[in-house]
Amino acid sequence: GVWQCYAPGQGEAEAAEEAEEDDLAPTKVEGLSELTSRPASLLPLDEASPTPPTAVLGGFNMHRTKGIDPAGDTDNKLRALGKKGGRVLDVCTGLGYTACAAARRAGVREVVTIELDPAM
Repeated sequence: GVWQCYAPGQGEAEAAEEAEEDDLAPTKVEGLSELTSRPASLLPLDEASPTPPTAVLGGFNMHRTKGIDPAGDTDNKLRALGKKGGRVLDVCTGLGYTACAAARRAGVREVVTIELDPAM
């Protein structure tokens, strides 16, 4: 699919290098959710940096974007958990930022995700 797992702080240099090589600016990716029949899109937030995009379903952003980007939002969610490990359940997984970052945390042995919308 068109969605790519993003890990805050990882892959940024490679993404910037790849963008320079291809000379492509981030662009909006659009489609239609088969489940809801609503428009679904992947929207870049900052064309000047490899900031992770947000998903937009039916005209609503699926991530906080005022004063923070999805990577910062993910960091805040995981910081709120403290140093807990074990199993992590990510409901409404969306683009998987939180699930991917949780899987990289020390002490986390399993991440279970649930996302009902195939557009994600």
